Amino acid sequence: MRVVFLLLLLLCQGAIAKAQFKHRIKKNIRTLCTPSMFGRGYVNDGVNKAANFLHQKMEKAKLIPFTQNANPYFQPYTFAVNTHPNEINLNVVYYNGQQPLKPGYDFLIDAASPSINAKGLHILGIDASDSNQRKTLLNHPGFPANTALVLRFMPRGQQALLKALRNNPKPPALLVFTVKNKLTHTISTNLDSLPAIWIFDSLLNNANALNIQFKNTFHKTFTCNNVAGYIPGKNTDSFIVFSAHFDHLGMMGPDARFAGASDNASGTAFLLELMRYYKKHQPAYNTAFLFFSGEEAGLIGSKHFVENPLLPLKRIKHLINIDIMGNAEQGITVVNADAWPERFKVLQQTDTLFPVKPRGASNNSDHAPFSNKGVPAFFIYSNGGPGFYHDVFDRPETCQLKGVKTTHRLIRSFIKQL
Repeated sequence: MRVVFLLLLLLCQGAIAKAQFKHRIKKNIRTLCTPSMFGRGYVNDGVNKAANFLHQKMEKAKLIPFTQNANPYFQPYTFAVNTHPNEINLNVVYYNGQQPLKPGYDFLIDAASPSINAKGLHILGIDASDSNQRKTLLNHPGFPANTALVLRFMPRGQQALLKALRNNPKPPALLVFTVKNKLTHTISTNLDSLPAIWIFDSLLNNANALNIQFKNTFHKTFTCNNVAGYIPGKNTDSFIVFSAHFDHLGMMGPDARFAGASDNASGTAFLLELMRYYKKHQPAYNTAFLFFSGEEAGLIGSKHFVENPLLPLKRIKHLINIDIMGNAEQGITVVNADAWPERFKVLQQTDTLFPVKPRGASNNSDHAPFSNKGVPAFFIYSNGGPGFYHDVFDRPETCQLKGVKTTHRLIRSFIKQL
């Protein structure tokens, strides 16, 4: 009877610990996604508000900083970025009236777009999925000044066509790219010469004209911060490094907010839980926590760190980068698995019931600048969830956090075996 009681007690303690873990990680995701963070982007300094939050977390946990600056956990750097912070108006004019559209939900301003203020733009539609129709635009003689050129379903990477349109002596007033099912936003460090939007193709059925107004603000030198600190290990010769990016896409106008709950408030909150664990349980090696900004703009923060390292890269025993950890109900994927097969095997066999899928090298997250310098690195992301990505629907309530506690345990076990 005593054995049964002890087993029940252990099960209860495990359930309580799991609930507390989930509560803490959800709380940090909600904080990072709160409206006061402005989507952790480049409108209203949202990205640096998030950096201040992480600075406070490191300070409270008494991590050792790598610098002795006024803000010792910060690594500042600058880059150019284009934004659209002000009011946005788009009306589609039909023959029987007009319909106002909602930024972020019905359409997106292209991240590199300059300002525009125009009424009665005549719609000229091209089936840009047809290569022959695309070719007709390469040497087009020019467009009327009030033309909105609609490029329906144009494949990505049509740089020659876009260059021809930009260099046309009489370019269209507005480029309109259509999509069928999903709007996906991004960040641009460049400013284009032509205004452009992305819109659901169905909203232009029977449309006659467009009325549109928005302004851009281009920052030539926007100051960002990486946030970094470490916990001393029993062996101080090497570092285990955990990384995650905390920036996201910010705001499009005053109403469209890209909260970025799964991408990557979840990964940031996951690292805070690892930080909490290793403060209570001294790690075998110095354990660094690197929170990067500028990832959505092109891995700028992690590239800056690698070019200006706060710790010797040769002393990194292994780096684990977490990017998207909102729902691991179908397990996790490990990028760089084939580069470090023996280490991947250790991770994969830690829990044979939990799917750990291999993937080859990829330059799509903050592990890449380190990998390119020869640092042993895995990029881990979760498999599952509703699939909201770079859109306004990636919110805290969609992060179910299934399997995330198991992933946390797997990673800790893997690190122990290095």
